[in-house]
Amino acid sequence: MFLTCCACQGQQQQSDNSTSENTSTADAAPSQETEEVPTSIEDELSPALTEADKANIPIEMARNNVDFGLYQIKDGWIYGAAANEGNGKLYFAKRRLEDSTWTTLNGCYIVDFDFYNEFVYAILSEDSEGQHTPIYRMNLGGSNTTKIVDGKTAFLQIKGDKLYFNLYDENDIPYFTSCDLDGSNMKRLIDKEVYYPYTPDGNIIFYQDDKDEETLHKFNLTTQEDVRISSPHMYVPIYDGKHTLFYVRNYKSTRDNSFTGDLVKRNIDTGEEAVLYAGAYTGDLLYVNDYLYFANMNDEQRLYAIDTNGENIKLISDDPYTSRVMYTGNKLIYSVFDTDDNGVPQSVNNIYCCEPDGSNRIALLD
Repeated sequence: MFLTCCACQGQQQQSDNSTSENTSTADAAPSQETEEVPTSIEDELSPALTEADKANIPIEMARNNVDFGLYQIKDGWIYGAAANEGNGKLYFAKRRLEDSTWTTLNGCYIVDFDFYNEFVYAILSEDSEGQHTPIYRMNLGGSNTTKIVDGKTAFLQIKGDKLYFNLYDENDIPYFTSCDLDGSNMKRLIDKEVYYPYTPDGNIIFYQDDKDEETLHKFNLTTQEDVRISSPHMYVPIYDGKHTLFYVRNYKSTRDNSFTGDLVKRNIDTGEEAVLYAGAYTGDLLYVNDYLYFANMNDEQRLYAIDTNGENIKLISDDPYTSRVMYTGNKLIYSVFDTDDNGVPQSVNNIYCCEPDGSNRIALLD
């Protein structure tokens, strides 16, 4: 199965506007950026978060870093993109893990989605260029589809009774936005362009600040405090729900076609940073069961896992050119790409679901 890949290299899919000055956002931001984190980050999280909620933050954040090709498992069903056997076009569908037949939920390509009770909230691409990607709500079987938010959206998540997502303006600038589950009470949360936003509680927001050397920022909605919490050229960040941040650090932007960096661990409260592995792909990172999963650029981008001390490294998949690793329903899901003559990934060969150690693998696109 060969599927066209529109963004195979690197984690960053910013608009062209992000490389130039934009006066419409620079002088409008109400926040006050600081260079240091004044208090323990765990103290800033909502007290309503349970220990189980905090433990799920790394998995949610890793899933949020996958900006297309997302899959999720719910009640024995795997939801995500299936391919039409005739023309290879991707559409939103679901299937049983033990079965190979996909059930169509919607004929449009699925960009992102999340569950709320017995509903799916989904960003669907209504054009081939991905410029019209509204948010829809549907039943788990795909019926009763209702448009909730129109326009170009990305990075959907649900917290409490709110939707959180990026909404692009007429200049293709993304702003982090919230609304009620029916699309009402739309509110812009950060008045500047934001990339790869994630909120664990509806108040603290992690995001990549493209204009600030592609660093990770922590924004507090209550205090309006905006804090830089990473080194420059940071990609695929994962917060462990306590005091530690993991990410792949590069020495220049992925715009310069540099996709190999250092897998690092950083204490958010102190700023201390340690390299766990040199040679990680900038487009992938997953933290689960005390291991970090990454694509190893020292071994043809094969999927590896390493513990949080930078030890006990192990091979998970022997397929070269893996990407989009995620964890759902106690399973790993990752993509394997075909490449051109120069070794540059071009299209998806297959997508696999397996145990965290790589065993019991099944192909989702056969």
